[in-house]
Amino acid sequence: MLDSIGRIPAEAAERFGDKPALITPGRRLSFHELNALSSRCANALVGLGVKAGDRVTLYSGNSWEWIVAYYGALKAGAVINPINVMLTPEEVGFVARDCGASVVLASHEKALSIEHIKDPSGVREIIAFGDEVLPEGMLSFGDLLAKYPEEFEMGDIDSQSLSTIAYTSGTTGHPKGACLSHRNVLLNVAMTVLMHERSSSDWMIHAPAPPNNGEQTARDLYRLGRHRLYATPFASYEAEIEKQLDAMFGAHGFDADRDIEAITMNRWAHGYSYGRLQLYDPDWEEGQAPHELGRASFGRIHIANSDSEASAYLHSAIDAAARAVGELDGPS
Repeated sequence: MLDSIGRIPAEAAERFGDKPALITPGRRLSFHELNALSSRCANALVGLGVKAGDRVTLYSGNSWEWIVAYYGALKAGAVINPINVMLTPEEVGFVARDCGASVVLASHEKALSIEHIKDPSGVREIIAFGDEVLPEGMLSFGDLLAKYPEEFEMGDIDSQSLSTIAYTSGTTGHPKGACLSHRNVLLNVAMTVLMHERSSSDWMIHAPAPPNNGEQTARDLYRLGRHRLYATPFASYEAEIEKQLDAMFGAHGFDADRDIEAITMNRWAHGYSYGRLQLYDPDWEEGQAPHELGRASFGRIHIANSDSEASAYLHSAIDAAARAVGELDGPS
């Protein structure tokens, strides 16, 4: 097993070369390209004074830059701190200060939203993704990649050393950093591959959450995500599915117009069921939380769904069903 997460890009490039590693709306990267770009990022971070063990925060929605920055920071020997895009700028400031982040890499809009937290949180540099104009004192990720070489020699890293500080959602107080070693993460990846029987012939597709405009709470984004899921026309889903499948498999003879017989879609919004977050929500008295008020019985109608438990998980669905049955005062 590898001793460091940062060695994954070079290992994958050696094994898979020019095969696609990542496909996004804006860019397609091979394993070779991902390795080269992450090495440029590692060189840039070292050039900015990042040393082994320094904390580097990632604050961005899904993008190719996120993946490159993630591996680049770990190649440089830094401890990566990926944070939830739903956090507000003030919460980002708390996390950056709490973990001791020296550099924050962020999408353009997120970078602009946290410019004011740089000095109070002790962050030395904010690096922004994208090609937009930046305010004075903020660095361009693209410019840094262009400036530094694509060869990087990693130092020795203890597999038991700290690799990641991932903050909890803060349901019972301020978010707390969960610390993971390189070995923790690598074993988790290996077990996931084994459990789901993944191989080099598989493709992973991820649908990102709605972006935060810097003012929305997690509840706002959950509601927006659910609305978007329901309101998006089937034709839009169909077109995007065909586009992605053609992008992935077109080079191997696949043609969406010819090969897709039909598309069936289930719009399951239970993943947006909102649980209480300390950062946003008050301490409701028992029985007065929104999901508890919303599941009140109407005559012989008793409600059991993911929203009624404020949780998107299977055990909550079972709990909801048991509760609703228990509310019945006689045979239905």
